[in-house]
Amino acid sequence: MRKILAMAAFAGARAILLGQTLHYDVSSISGGYAYNINGSAADPIAGDLTRIAEAGRLTADGAGNVNGTDSVMVAGSLIRRTFTGTYTINGDGTGVFVLNQSWDPPIHADFVAGEGDRILRFVLTDYGNTISGLMEAQQTTRQPPPPQGYSAAALNGAYDSASAGQASISSAMSYRSERLGA
Repeated sequence: MRKILAMAAFAGARAILLGQTLHYDVSSISGGYAYNINGSAADPIAGDLTRIAEAGRLTADGAGNVNGTDSVMVAGSLIRRTFTGTYTINGDGTGVFVLNQSWDPPIHADFVAGEGDRILRFVLTDYGNTISGLMEAQQTTRQPPPPQGYSAAALNGAYDSASAGQASISSAMSYRSERLGA
């Protein structure tokens, strides 16, 4: 009996989900998005595979244009850059970014929107890349920025954090010593 009820519930939920119509357009992607990416990319000059980690902010104007800034770690070296670009989005929430960065060739990425327009999951599509990431709206569509703006004073309270990547043993031990107060 339980199995039959579970199957009926699944079928009903599937029918509801399949019946939903998504209504995304360029105005769905608007405002500031914080993002991070991780992966590997082929060096355009040497052709070597290089680890990349990146964090930044992208601002979409709701009309298909973006600009932003980010910090990129390429093989352990920090590069700060700016970019401008364009985006398109289909009614189902899938879309494409083309970003013209302040160094190197343009970046192409496919994305899919989730949670309305709040989350964008993306993958870079340029040859030699194995890079993916997540963009998250800095505030919901109807929520204004903090009254004091984005500053150190706005960062109060509890935060969840995570990190990924590689470090040499000596730098990992050094970080741990600092965190433990040794």
